[in-house]
Amino acid sequence: MRWVSGIYHDWIFSQHSSFPLPLARPWFGEEKTLNLLRDRVIDLAIVSCLDVFPTKTIINSIPFPFDRFIAIGLSSFPLVLSASPNHPLASADLIKPNDFRFFPSLATSANLFPSKANLLAALGLWRNRRPILKYNWRHWEGVCCDSKTLIYTTPISKIFLKDKLQISDIKFDLSICDGDVLLVREDVFQHHVIKSLVFDICSAYSSTCAPLFANDSRFKIFTCNPALKFGS
Repeated sequence: MRWVSGIYHDWIFSQHSSFPLPLARPWFGEEKTLNLLRDRVIDLAIVSCLDVFPTKTIINSIPFPFDRFIAIGLSSFPLVLSASPNHPLASADLIKPNDFRFFPSLATSANLFPSKANLLAALGLWRNRRPILKYNWRHWEGVCCDSKTLIYTTPISKIFLKDKLQISDIKFDLSICDGDVLLVREDVFQHHVIKSLVFDICSAYSSTCAPLFANDSRFKIFTCNPALKFGS
């Protein structure tokens, strides 16, 4: 059984010993993950819905076909504009996109996150490219330590970064919804071992995230249908 989790998800699954731990994820960008699935290197993966699915795709726990895969939603949440607590915009109100031109904003190659890149660029963000082949929070979100660079976070990435980095949200609604989706190769989806693993992953994800985000109405967790565990 070979599968990968998202960049920030190792801490979720490291707490559960009932199923195989995900493989290390030394890449950055969802297209590489999709290629691993297509090439049968892995059987399933947790991916970012924003950069895999069309923006108006309805994501929930009901499995639906996508490319050569079956997709099952795990969660949805907003993408948030963030910065160092010392950033000039951290305490500002009534912020407009024109205000972003005075500050660098985190970006990387557009082909790694095409949907995010286009949506953020339309707001005047995603302007200062940083070559990155392997995720490292110090070289990605950590650049905000200069008290100038604007970055992007989610509820899950903030949990991951909580003991590593001080971050403040900028009072500007990006109106961009992201989320976590489990992709399974369609030709193995009906196998009872795959169904069992899917159910266990969904349960572990839900049981870990539910108490953490119980007071955050922006974070929505989708409950996996138990029928997914076994069935024809």
